[in-house]
Amino acid sequence: TLEDGKTGFLFKVADGEALFEALEKYYHLEFEEKKTIGLRGREKMEKEFDRKNVVATVMEEVHRILEQADPG
Repeated sequence: TLEDGKTGFLFKVADGEALFEALEKYYHLEFEEKKTIGLRGREKMEKEFDRKNVVATVMEEVHRILEQADPG
């Protein structure tokens, strides 16, 4: 869900130093860069996790499973 440098900054899980470095990197961005990252993130979430898309994907998977389970 996150694109490093485009919609946020990745860091190693449970690594406080890595988290600090990511936060520091974000802190030092210009306002417009911060705004752009936020807008990109929102756009990505709205596009990829739109309710219609999520429901359609789930329904496709349900149909696929049901077809595999049907012996006839």
